[in-house]
Amino acid sequence: MKLDFSQPAPRVESLDPQALQELLDALWQKVGELEERLGLNSRNSSKPPSGDGIGGQRKKRQAINNPGEKPKQTCLPGLRKSQFGVNG
Repeated sequence: MKLDFSQPAPRVESLDPQALQELLDALWQKVGELEERLGLNSRNSSKPPSGDGIGGQRKKRQAINNPGEKPKQTCLPGLRKSQFGVNG
């Protein structure tokens, strides 16, 4: 059965048992395909890393940073905070 999601869903009352089973089978297959696609990322498919989205990048950064790691320098090298009126 070909699913056409641009049209409203058929009413259950209007389908005979065989058509209803065909619809259920087609939807079940579509859900399986979509679940498979949700699990794909650049590590387990041919997708480029840019297709992973922001969530993939966050996970990668969290894995690299250690909780006790010293924060990176916020001022440019050679400049002092006092030159900008900042104490500390």
